[in-house]
Amino acid sequence: MDIFVEKYFSDSGLEREQLVSEAALNIQTGGNKILALVEALGVHLTSTDVAVRIKACELLSAVLKKLPSAVLSASELNVIVNFLCCRLQDHYTLQPAVVDGLCWASSSTQLSNLSTEGMLKALFKEVHVQSCLQGERYKVYLLLTNIFDQHKIVCSTMGRDFLYNFIQAIDGEQDPRNLLVIFQLATDIIKSGFNLANLAEDLFEVTSCYFPIDFNPSASNKKATITNKDLVLGLRAVLSSTRVFAKFCIPLMLEKLDSDVQGAKIDSLQTLTACLPEYAKADMEPFVSTIWKAVKREVVHSVSEEAEKCGLQLLTQLVKSVSEWPIDEHDGRVDLYLFLSEIIDDCLSHIKEPIQDKLKWMSVQMILACARASSDACSEVVKSVVPLILQQAFESGKEPSGVTPVRMDNAFDMLVQILIICKPFIFYEHPLLPFKAELLELIKSMLVHKKSKNLQCSAVTASAALFAQKILSNDEVESMAMLLLDILLDEHHDVSLRNDVKATVGYLATMQSHIVRRCMLPKVVEELKSIDVSCKQSQRLKVLLECATALSGHFEIFQDVIKPLMTKVSECSLDEDHCIFLKEIMLGLKAITDCYLSDHMYTEYMALNVCLPLLKLCVQGALSPSAPGQCCASCEDSSSGYSQDCITLPLMQSAGTIMRNVCQKLRPGNTANFVSSLISDLYVNNDLLAFDIKTKPTFPFLPLDASLYPLQTRTVCFLTASLCAFDRAVTIPNVDQLQHKLMSLAMHSPDLPTYVAAAKTFAGFINKQDQISTELLEKTLDNVSKAFDKKQKAGAPSNKTQSMTLLIWTTKALAQRNTARTMDFVDLIMTQFGVAEIGEMAAAGFSVLMRESEEVLNSASHAITKMMYKQRFFLLVLPKIVNAFETMKLDNNAPQEEENQNKKANYLTALAEMLVLIPKQVGLLLFLLVDSKVKNMH
Repeated sequence: MDIFVEKYFSDSGLEREQLVSEAALNIQTGGNKILALVEALGVHLTSTDVAVRIKACELLSAVLKKLPSAVLSASELNVIVNFLCCRLQDHYTLQPAVVDGLCWASSSTQLSNLSTEGMLKALFKEVHVQSCLQGERYKVYLLLTNIFDQHKIVCSTMGRDFLYNFIQAIDGEQDPRNLLVIFQLATDIIKSGFNLANLAEDLFEVTSCYFPIDFNPSASNKKATITNKDLVLGLRAVLSSTRVFAKFCIPLMLEKLDSDVQGAKIDSLQTLTACLPEYAKADMEPFVSTIWKAVKREVVHSVSEEAEKCGLQLLTQLVKSVSEWPIDEHDGRVDLYLFLSEIIDDCLSHIKEPIQDKLKWMSVQMILACARASSDACSEVVKSVVPLILQQAFESGKEPSGVTPVRMDNAFDMLVQILIICKPFIFYEHPLLPFKAELLELIKSMLVHKKSKNLQCSAVTASAALFAQKILSNDEVESMAMLLLDILLDEHHDVSLRNDVKATVGYLATMQSHIVRRCMLPKVVEELKSIDVSCKQSQRLKVLLECATALSGHFEIFQDVIKPLMTKVSECSLDEDHCIFLKEIMLGLKAITDCYLSDHMYTEYMALNVCLPLLKLCVQGALSPSAPGQCCASCEDSSSGYSQDCITLPLMQSAGTIMRNVCQKLRPGNTANFVSSLISDLYVNNDLLAFDIKTKPTFPFLPLDASLYPLQTRTVCFLTASLCAFDRAVTIPNVDQLQHKLMSLAMHSPDLPTYVAAAKTFAGFINKQDQISTELLEKTLDNVSKAFDKKQKAGAPSNKTQSMTLLIWTTKALAQRNTARTMDFVDLIMTQFGVAEIGEMAAAGFSVLMRESEEVLNSASHAITKMMYKQRFFLLVLPKIVNAFETMKLDNNAPQEEENQNKKANYLTALAEMLVLIPKQVGLLLFLLVDSKVKNMH
């Protein structure tokens, strides 16, 4: 250690840091003891030169800070602490380094109580905190925090001495960093049950002097991490930590409410709101009326919405606190009732006035704030206020039509708010029961009040709130439910009103499903059954489906809704006559899947009773004969077999979307395996028996045969929507046969929707396999390469576009799981950049590689996607693009020059497609790299 000390005093800078680390490691591994270091420092610690003594203390503290707290034994730790405490008596310039060492020691649980007490006494005696610099004061406060956290019993034993010296240490502190530590420590001390004795007022004064805090960090200090809100919340925690502060805090807050500064008013209201839960009856009773008057003044006369809000919150907390006072043995909650009567009498006098002004509006808000406080307060408000509201509402209905809406709206809105406020409370005797008949009459009249949309919307909200009170009989609920249903089934009503009704009947369906099944559902189902599937009017069907979706919140109702819907679907076929009906049915079923698929019961039921029947419908439609170049009778004959006028394709895609939504949420198990097996047999073995479909021998079902009709091959989209959407744990039979057939279909089908769906499905299978077949990848590369190299005869169709589509999607499947063969596929894509027919398509394909697909290879479909695959893929591809630019030489031959220009354009396109989809910081850095490379080339 002597050699180490000598080196430390002779070296500087980084060498010292290295020496400190080596010394700490030596002590930690048992090579030396910490006391040996103290002995080696002896000459320097006793030097007459203060600077040398400072450097010696800094060295000791630096080594200590590098050590884990458990390295030193209890005896060693106590010796070090006693030694450091003695150093505090030395020159004051040594104190920062000594406090640094004591901070480390104070966090150890091995420190004895005696040494801890000695540390505190030495600190309070020798260190004059107010004269220290900010950083030194901060360390002192951290030292006190560590001691209190680890050794509370010592602080409690010292009692008044500890608290007195703590108050002395923090008095006059102004730095926000230090204040945060002080506020937290003061809160911890108080909440630990520390006896404040006769120093409570002193502690309050030394902390409350900062109220209200107005701290604005310097605009130049961009690294500032302390905000005004942090300090405000820290001080508020101190002031609200004990009821002992009540007699000091409440007068202070009331005084600050008279301030002209709006921020001080808001802070006072919020602080008082936080303090009241800690205060008892004896603390609050003298101030209750005063607080109410101050709140009323601030709420009524404030020009700030935030001040109004804070005032109402304070009033709610005030009433809540009074509600929690002990119950008088003889008079019950006389305190609450007397206090509330004062507020209610004061506010009702303004509410009765016919003039609409701020005073009336805020009186209503103050009444509602009281009602939110507790069940007892809510009961008292209901008994006092509801009769007046009902009287005003009924009287408003008798006034001239021009006056009715305004007065009725105000009265009814207040009633609705009271109903909502009552909802979460549990009452011994519900206060709304005496007014139930009048409430029902009023709400029903408002539901049919077609002259005012606002009143109808409020009535719907009131209905939901009244249902939640559970005070209505079944007959009363049914009568209101039927009125709501009439609104929902009337397509002429406003959209916002109907949306409110949907939410209300949905709530009713979940809470009282037996009533919905008995009175509402039969009417909807009966009308659904009566709809003509050939009808061209879709609006009525849309309304019925929206209503059915809203009612499906209960599983039994959901089943009752799905059965008639799918019965109607079974009566349809994929033709022009049923197109409009099927389109609306698909939209309705999708809405149901969007709402209810979070419940696995819904998912399994829909898989068996919706998805499979929809698949059957589409397969049956695909068995209808069509011209070889057409999808269906509505399609024009074209080389691609694709027409914008096609009827069947949008219907198949809609059915596929529903199936995908269901299969993505379907849990692994018997249902998922059954559906998987059924669909696999359908496409591999062309097995239609399970679907009870009969075919003609002259027109078999061969959906994976590229040479047959597009109407059949387009059903491959259901493979994408089902088998590619399942959880990876679901077993998929015959997957190898499916992959080979899909590869052939993707490469040779002339139909655009077919070969795109086949390529996506093939890629989906590749991505989710546990072990990807090397043979399959080799075959894919070989087949695609041959398609690119094949020379076409004049007039013969080319399959290069199909092959490129398959190649791009397969590459994406491999790239997402960081497969080693990914770059072989990328290289093959890039070789086609110069080919006029598919060069642009190949470059644009890099967008597909980086962008998340909605149909396949996404997280919802349980695809394998490695973290940061996009960044990794970009870093692998970027050098290839840069090298391609560097090695390309312009040829004097015009055709060669044109090909090179096309290649350059496509390389830049590929790069741009990727840059759009990687993190901006990475993209900017790499773009600068590419830019410099290109400039060097020129």
